[in-house]
Amino acid sequence: MKPKVLLLGMGNRGHKSYGKFALEGAVDMEISAICDADPERLAHLRGIYGVPESMVFGSWEDALSQKLPVDATIVSLPDNQHRGAAIQALDNGNHVLLEKPIDNSPQGCMDIVKAQERSGKVLSVAHVLRYTPFFEQ
Repeated sequence: MKPKVLLLGMGNRGHKSYGKFALEGAVDMEISAICDADPERLAHLRGIYGVPESMVFGSWEDALSQKLPVDATIVSLPDNQHRGAAIQALDNGNHVLLEKPIDNSPQGCMDIVKAQERSGKVLSVAHVLRYTPFFEQ
């Protein structure tokens, strides 16, 4: 059975990287819930991922307050939202794939690490090369 994943942020990295890998079967996971601040993007992508309306969210706070039946959360949100989303996902008992930077402050990084230690879940940091010309194509 494929792990169920909540994808927070449906932009270049969220949809065009992680989501694409899942849709193409390159990664063994099911995107079962999606979140983005752009309602038009969400409406369009809901059909692509086959996600029910009840699993579509306009903010990471709304998505993570539901304690969804997912195994993992991918945090591909703007950098200033990483801390809150990662901590809440870990507190919900999800494994977390977190885009870099982990947080904009050393204390924020430490808060995330403490949440991971409390949860016992896997916290993995994606070291993407988003500004490298090869990957911008």
